Amino acid sequence: MSDQPPLPRSDFDFWVGDWAVHLRETNELIGHNHIERACGGHVLIENYSTVKATFSGTSLNGYDHTGRRWHQCWMDTTGLVLDLYGNLIDGAMVMAGEVERGKIERITWTPYLDGSVRQHWQQSADDGVSWNTVFDGVYRRL
Repeated sequence: MSDQPPLPRSDFDFWVGDWAVHLRETNELIGHNHIERACGGHVLIENYSTVKATFSGTSLNGYDHTGRRWHQCWMDTTGLVLDLYGNLIDGAMVMAGEVERGKIERITWTPYLDGSVRQHWQQSADDGVSWNTVFDGVYRRL
């Protein structure tokens, strides 16, 4: 048995799988997400689509050994591109990125004991002084 901590590349493994995505407040089913490992487990690929297939997005996620942080690049059908960076904090993956001067996007993925995952996406227009929720959802395994 090793006393070594797990490799950082496994920090986000709780998100791997096929998911039904629900709004946290109303439990409404809004989409489906498929997250899979690639590149020998070093990369996670996300493919999301809404229930009515009117919106979709994809992200690449990987641990940057040089920067010692996780990186997500998200792109979607609206033309939105987000580059987020972060790490596991108290069991939750927290990534953030500045989209323009003073405007920050932050997403937190929190695994629950029942196997579901909460995704809480927030924006700040004042360099992180205050935050507004953009999306608050729960992923439930299919």
